[in-house]
Amino acid sequence: MQKRTRWTFLLEALLGFIFIMALWILGIKAGFDIGMKMISAGNLYGYAMAGGFILSAVGVWGVFQIVLKLVFPEAYEQSISYYQLHLLCGAFGVLSSTVFFSQTEATLALIYPISIAICGYLYFKCKRVEVQLTD
Repeated sequence: MQKRTRWTFLLEALLGFIFIMALWILGIKAGFDIGMKMISAGNLYGYAMAGGFILSAVGVWGVFQIVLKLVFPEAYEQSISYYQLHLLCGAFGVLSSTVFFSQTEATLALIYPISIAICGYLYFKCKRVEVQLTD
């Protein structure tokens, strides 16, 4: 694969996920702690909040695997389809965060569906690269 294509994939992933990753990293401590306090108080939204962070962490792993597979397609033996479950967990985590934040901050709720669309785009691009390598 050409170096220019690798840099293009990295730039697409960086621009697509920098905002969602910044929010996720900032929200790990505060959001998870608030979720645990809500659970101990008996509030059901705490389960959604804590579960959303856990599922989002699995999704982050799937996104990293997609980017690595795009940048170094020859280095991985496993098909990208192996990471579908990771990406679905991330999508459910993002959707639960969207439901939670749509009640508090509407602009934050708009960022989350955009990340799902970009992830789908990168996934299908990775599938095309994988098919081209096997032909």
